[in-house]
Order: sequence, then structure tokens, then C-alpha cells
Amino acid sequence: MHTSDNNERLDPDNGLLLVANIDILFDKGFISFDDNGRMLISPKLTSAQKRMLGLPGSLKKKPTLSQRRYLAYHRQVFSFPS
Repeated sequence: MHTSDNNERLDPDNGLLLVANIDILFDKGFISFDDNGRMLISPKLTSAQKRMLGLPGSLKKKPTLSQRRYLAYHRQVFSFPS
């Protein structure tokens, strides 16, 4: 997995404010977001798990251009469709 350099690590666009259960799903690659903020869900989650977690959802605010770059990388790392 990619390790951010200091510039990326300190970049405020290299992060999303997510509730805890959604954050862990994002960090583990079970969800990601497209360039419009729509949630993408891994087929590894069952329908029951999705219902229990209240998925899908979307970001309240469309990602910035800079955030989209980080999200594209996240989708690539976790094999989400482009």
C-alpha cells in the first residue's frame, strides 16, 4: 500500500470527515467514493451487511479536484471500477 509523503500527509484534501463505521470501511477498502461523492461498495459486503450499516450513502459535499485525485488512487488500490 502507498505511504504518503510529508506533503500528502499534511494536505487537508487527503482526508475525508467520515463517521467511525464508514471510516473503517473506507480504510479497509470495503467502500470508496466516485468523483461525485457517490459511495461505491465492494462486492465483498453482503446485502445483510449493507443494510445493517445503512449503505449506500454519499458524501454531503462533492469532492474537490484535489480530493478526487486521492479518491482515484484509493479506488485503484482497492480495485474499484474507474
